Amino acid sequence: SQAEDAGPGRGPVAVISESYWGERFGRSADAVGKTIALNGVPVTIVGVAAANFNGLQFGSMRQVFVPITMQPVVVPRAQAGTMSLLSNPQSWWVQVLVRLRPDVPEAQAEAALDLVLRQTARSTLPAQPALDLLHLQFRPGDRGLDYVRGQFMRPSLVLLALAGLVLLLACVNLANLLLARASTRQREMSTRLALGAGRGRILRQMLTESLLLSGLGGAAGLGLGFLGRNVIPRLLENAQSSSAIGVDFDWRVVAFTTVVSLSTGILFGVAPSWQAMHTDSGLSLKGAGTSSQGQQNRWLGKGLVVMQIALSAVLLLGAGLFVRTLVKLGQTPLGFRSDHLLLFELNPPRARYTEAEVTAIYKQLEDRFAAIPGVRSASMSNIAIIGGGQSGTRFHVLGTAEDKEQIRVQTNTVGRDFFRTMGIPIVRGRGFEATDTATSPKVAIVNRALARRFFPGLDAIGKRFESDPEDVEGPVEIVGICPDTRYADLRSETPPTFYVDYRQKPGAGRMVFELQTVGVPTGVLEAARAVVASLDHDLPLTDVRTIEQQVNSTMSNERLFAELTSGFGLLALVLASVGIYGIMAYTVASRTSEIGIRLALGAQPRQLRGMILGESAWLALAGTTAGVGAALGLTRLVKSMLYGIRPYDLPTMVSGVLVLLLVALAASWIPARRAAGVQPMEALRHE
Repeated sequence: SQAEDAGPGRGPVAVISESYWGERFGRSADAVGKTIALNGVPVTIVGVAAANFNGLQFGSMRQVFVPITMQPVVVPRAQAGTMSLLSNPQSWWVQVLVRLRPDVPEAQAEAALDLVLRQTARSTLPAQPALDLLHLQFRPGDRGLDYVRGQFMRPSLVLLALAGLVLLLACVNLANLLLARASTRQREMSTRLALGAGRGRILRQMLTESLLLSGLGGAAGLGLGFLGRNVIPRLLENAQSSSAIGVDFDWRVVAFTTVVSLSTGILFGVAPSWQAMHTDSGLSLKGAGTSSQGQQNRWLGKGLVVMQIALSAVLLLGAGLFVRTLVKLGQTPLGFRSDHLLLFELNPPRARYTEAEVTAIYKQLEDRFAAIPGVRSASMSNIAIIGGGQSGTRFHVLGTAEDKEQIRVQTNTVGRDFFRTMGIPIVRGRGFEATDTATSPKVAIVNRALARRFFPGLDAIGKRFESDPEDVEGPVEIVGICPDTRYADLRSETPPTFYVDYRQKPGAGRMVFELQTVGVPTGVLEAARAVVASLDHDLPLTDVRTIEQQVNSTMSNERLFAELTSGFGLLALVLASVGIYGIMAYTVASRTSEIGIRLALGAQPRQLRGMILGESAWLALAGTTAGVGAALGLTRLVKSMLYGIRPYDLPTMVSGVLVLLLVALAASWIPARRAAGVQPMEALRHE
């Protein structure tokens, strides 16, 4: 209502999500009117949002919604001398959503709001040339704030292309098997034609059989898709958050599956149907022409097998590249200990505690956590290393001309024992000490990347710099240098970074605590909860995880790709082996008379076995050669998704080719044994 938007703190009400209503209140109608506390601030529930509405940001869940005017009270932020973002001219944080009237054109509304924005900015902000560049532009809002689309658009297209290759491989396999089956039914089709059946009827019969197979396959795929519709969202989950992405299984999915099934059935059933329809009934009934027709079918079938192996090579090599990327990421040096570390977050509400009280609480917690049995050391940091967070700030070395573009570096506010807890050595100078307090001279520890950039060939110890006041006030002296560690993720190079003690930073807010343990990290969790509860029983521990879980969560996309592409590659190998087995079995069956003659003339069974295996090996070599060539061209498109390897990674190529050759030989082993076991007299009577 207007009264609730009248001013800061004037609307202590909330609307809760439907999921939170069921989880917290059991869907009771009495929930409306009850009071809950947000960061210690009581608010009254006045409504429940519609089902499946979890906020405007697609891919994330929001459970409680309050008026925007409650920000200074519920989540106060100390910026520009105020706790309110509503009156902070330096913060552009509000996302505006507009629902247009049907009679108002979008361009007209955009121009009107753009004018209001610039007029308001000129009347409230200091005059500067940048205000002339300020413009408002509409963006589609039917999916809310969809940051997920930009993150997963390229990977989704790659996965869709791989799925298309698997479908094409399956269709080629089906066409190959149908061609072989049609060849064995030549006499049947000739008899039907001789008895008066029309060629159109033969065509309909063959297409009906093809469509039946593709339809059954499509129905089975639709069922599997329905059962596994949430597999990918679950694979995206990690220890810190669950996926809020749901997959709608609606008529569009059914329609797409139906169209694809019918199209593939028709497309890859045409060749067998055409062959059956144009069979020379006279020659087939006399047994003449069977040999030449069978030879043509064998060559066509072998060509399709080469195509299958080429497609399998593309899929297998792609899977190998993504698996190797995951392995390389897992082998990336972190620069700190990655074992026996428990992490969790604490955020004392500003509505209840002053800055000085927050600092005092953190000091008590730091000491009490370290005293827990099984804890070697305890510390904290504003930014969790390899947690995805960043904190940029200005960096200016005192005594030098300040860069007009204001060079930015990364910073992290940490506890006194942070480096010992994380296993990061101080290679020069000293670490933070008990004498580094809010009233003592400001000090910092920098990493080697910062020292190399700003003090090349010089000793950084003793040098002084200044930064943004909200990060650290006044001149800061560098007292130590630590090695480079990964900062936000595993892929990015280590940025220049300096660390400051939380006792010397104004307004230390949310902090990530790190506990180095003797045994299993989660074994001290309950003791840590008890320590926090002894100071404030309403202060929760959030985002509890181990350092291994945190590091693994940054590789979730790479792990997802490795798992899915490996599945595609395995399926491709199965389909390729079925195709090779089918064509070689058909080859042996159609060449039974030839094999009998060879045996009668003195050929040894091992020679026949080697002949079949040799043909299979040549097919595999031809297919892998074509597949490797295609893969080298296509893998450049996913170069940005790889890490630590090149698109033409030699170990991946070699191992992929060897696997395909082994699969080809294994698939043709049974037909080769069957050829070697043919009895000459039976073979000569075959016709």
